[in-house]
Amino acid sequence: MDIIKDGVVAAKKRAVEIYDSLARQIRLPPIPHPFPTKVPPEDEGCVLVVPQVFQADFFSCGAIAGWTVLKAVYPKKGRAEHIAFYESCNPCPKNGTSTTRLVKALRAHDVRVSLRRKKATFAEIKKAMDAGSPIIACIDMPGTGCYHWVTIYGYRQVSKKNGGDKWVYISNNGWPILGAIDDRVMPFERFKELQVDQWLVCTGKQ
Repeated sequence: MDIIKDGVVAAKKRAVEIYDSLARQIRLPPIPHPFPTKVPPEDEGCVLVVPQVFQADFFSCGAIAGWTVLKAVYPKKGRAEHIAFYESCNPCPKNGTSTTRLVKALRAHDVRVSLRRKKATFAEIKKAMDAGSPIIACIDMPGTGCYHWVTIYGYRQVSKKNGGDKWVYISNNGWPILGAIDDRVMPFERFKELQVDQWLVCTGKQ
């Protein structure tokens, strides 16, 4: 039985490697989210106009998160610009996209980037959203040994008299296919637990 199990695991691993190799060759674009953009109730927060997408492979989260920001600040950019940006990020099927490469790619495509090397507070996220600046953040994926780039596009905060609960709104988190979880709204306390100590505040140059 162990031999059969090991064979199945090896076959699955090989299938993922083949799929990711193909995705890399064709610069696979993100998949539009099948469900409407999630927004907070009126007067409890705000959201930016950021593409609602999810990645279609296992390694391009940095390139996809960066692309959602590029589309947010320059909405007319299309497939040709996506390919150029993807190449600038040069995501690796084994290691994804590093912070340094992602920052350089964004700046090369006329996005101003402020790199922060500590965990974001809710006040900082709120300030960026209110200023119209999407955030790219890196979070830990429990049980996978992997980090994952996401785009924060909004926030919600209820009044203190109702407990003062807070949430962040995230693009490129969760795979809403085959019954997977649509995890675009995350309690801030949960986000804080998962966040890695680096995040990018992004704005356009125009």
